Amino acid sequence: MFLGGGFGAVCRVLLGQAALHAWPGALMPWGTLGVNLLGSLLVGIIAGALAGGWSLSHHGRLIIISGFLGGFTTFSACMLESLNLMQTGQWSAALLNSLGSVLAGLLLVFAGFALGKALSSVWA
Repeated sequence: MFLGGGFGAVCRVLLGQAALHAWPGALMPWGTLGVNLLGSLLVGIIAGALAGGWSLSHHGRLIIISGFLGGFTTFSACMLESLNLMQTGQWSAALLNSLGSVLAGLLLVFAGFALGKALSSVWA
């Protein structure tokens, strides 16, 4: 799980830096939002594949879900960024960041679950 978490954290930082370079000076923390949404989609795909019959050991689940995705997604960072936006009077960006992460993340987990379940026969 340790290695998965470390790899997930490195991926999170790289994607966050890529977003900063793509949108310098952006008021929205696009990197964090993107990481949270991608993480939601990935955990949905894995959960759907497992529900569809894909086999993954308990240790494999810990490494991928708790380790990699736990290190990759950044919900606590997202909430801190929303607080920082509120403290600087950027209420619209704070609301978009918070609701975008929660609502779009939930939709992507659902979509990923359906996709993972459908593709589980290919992965089995």
